[in-house]
Amino acid sequence: MKKLLIILTLPLLVFVSCNSNNSYTMETFYSENKSNGDTMLTGKKDMIKAASDSAAYLEAAEKFKALISKAGDDGMPVNFTLRDSKGSIVTGSAMINPDVKEQMYPNQKP
Repeated sequence: MKKLLIILTLPLLVFVSCNSNNSYTMETFYSENKSNGDTMLTGKKDMIKAASDSAAYLEAAEKFKALISKAGDDGMPVNFTLRDSKGSIVTGSAMINPDVKEQMYPNQKP
């Protein structure tokens, strides 16, 4: 009976482990103009689940484009960062325009 139970639960465990997604944190930074003329930078976090870093970055970039197109009460979205579950920043280095000479985070170590 134990062998039958193990045989039946093994495919279920494999199915669950193969379909698991990694979780990422996307932080979007907004520029808000205050009534006294000052500008303040604020951030909002959002969770993203994806199978890989590349897929997560693509989803975050799409979300950021959508936020830019409907900028409103929260301010104007100016930038975003994507961090994996360990807190490391995920970049889309393969998608960086080769004409850009300056890095966005010049002091960041890989």
